[in-house]
Amino acid sequence: MKTRLRPLPPLLLALSALVLSSCGVEPIEEQPSLDIAEAALNGAVAIAGHVGNDTSNAGMSGVIVQLSGAASAQAVTDSHGNFLFTGLPAGTYTLTPSKPGATITPSTVNLGSVTADRIQSFTCAGACGAGPAVDPYKEIAIVDPSVTQDARTSNATGGPWSFRYLIEQMTPSGVDPADFVAEWLEGFQPLTINGYPTTNRGTLSLLNLWPTRPDGKLDVAQAPFRLLGIFNRTDLHASGSGEARFVFGIVPPNHFIGGMTVIFEYRLPTNSIAPDRHSWIARFHALGQHAFGAQYNQQLQEITDLFTQRGAERSTMGNPNASALAQLRTSEDLMGAPWSWREFHLVPEPTGYQAFLRLVETAQTPDQQLNGDAGLEAFLLANRTGIIAGATPLDPSFLGGEAEGNVVPSATKWVFPGADEPLRHAFAGQTCNGCHNAETQQLATFYHVAPFATPGPDGTGVLSNFVKQVEIPRRVSFMQNRLSCSTLAGDCSPGSESVAP
Repeated sequence: MKTRLRPLPPLLLALSALVLSSCGVEPIEEQPSLDIAEAALNGAVAIAGHVGNDTSNAGMSGVIVQLSGAASAQAVTDSHGNFLFTGLPAGTYTLTPSKPGATITPSTVNLGSVTADRIQSFTCAGACGAGPAVDPYKEIAIVDPSVTQDARTSNATGGPWSFRYLIEQMTPSGVDPADFVAEWLEGFQPLTINGYPTTNRGTLSLLNLWPTRPDGKLDVAQAPFRLLGIFNRTDLHASGSGEARFVFGIVPPNHFIGGMTVIFEYRLPTNSIAPDRHSWIARFHALGQHAFGAQYNQQLQEITDLFTQRGAERSTMGNPNASALAQLRTSEDLMGAPWSWREFHLVPEPTGYQAFLRLVETAQTPDQQLNGDAGLEAFLLANRTGIIAGATPLDPSFLGGEAEGNVVPSATKWVFPGADEPLRHAFAGQTCNGCHNAETQQLATFYHVAPFATPGPDGTGVLSNFVKQVEIPRRVSFMQNRLSCSTLAGDCSPGSESVAP
């Protein structure tokens, strides 16, 4: 029987991936190898695993994992530190991970006789992120006040990093941006998405903060949003070049009236200027050579212009309005309780000539009424290995139109009586409400980039501990690997079509 190797995670569902995305795939639980799930009907088994660093268990990219025994194959850990071998015959197997300069524990694992799916975790120390030095706050999570308070962020002048500018660039030609925004806000009314009703958000709270023009329409030049950060997400998606994101917070930043972030998530276009993922990574990496200031900001704008400007995506399969926007998402408890997370796509009108932001299913997040649902639990149990490994997307029939959360994070958790904790936790961390509400170290209850946090002198005060301690090290490792790996040698970690939102 021929062994089929599938590195993690090529997904069956085109998903957006969170802040920054706000969350990432939860690492596979660090634990002794577990016999899990029943072998598939054809007798094939899978062996999955995770390689994390020795401090926060953040996923380490570019670790080569050799499988030997009844079948032989090799995998390279992806941007989340995951690997997966599928279609294996039952038999005796050994796993041996390696990376030059790194110390990986255990160095070899004899899995013994494998007759059912198996998961094995490893810890990496030393040169886990071997490669050129990466400055995470110049190249990955750009939150320094010299950027977020630059004149380019001004809504009044329509600066290239402003909420106003990004809205205007994706508005269809001939349409008033104020009308485009009004169409977007319709997505906060009660709607039925994929058969599930959404709650009514009190848009009056937002409208009270948003000045109007003399004609009564919302004035995008006075939009109540300030830039919190620009984020490099070249680690996302098994194909393509990944994403980049702008995160805006509500003004005034007042926790007592509730918070709101708006996240513009762009696919990085493939063109003659930036033909592949490596070229985009190299562009972001070059930012690290500059001190914060005028030159840095000019170099950063040259990058952002490539995906934010009107017409950035003109390929045959390009987006509506020729925009590179993949999705726009909102995280807020400004417009009522409980907290809500929503996702909007540019959806063409029936004529096909124009597209507006419409509410769609929330990526990888079941409707809240399915918490404890027997059908969803059966899906989790039937796909246990793939879910823990971060490789199995949620069946689209479960997707709702929003993620919700209780005021107390621990009070809202996905609970399935028949699911063990590693399965429950892995699944929950891959959903928007789990990621933002109970499974990770979010900031100010729901936010991984908080709209009302004190940024501090370097801007990192807006970031949650999960972002700083788990996500940043993981993304640094991915960049280092992709900057130094050899495609011909087969040691380049793949990007991830993350099942996380």
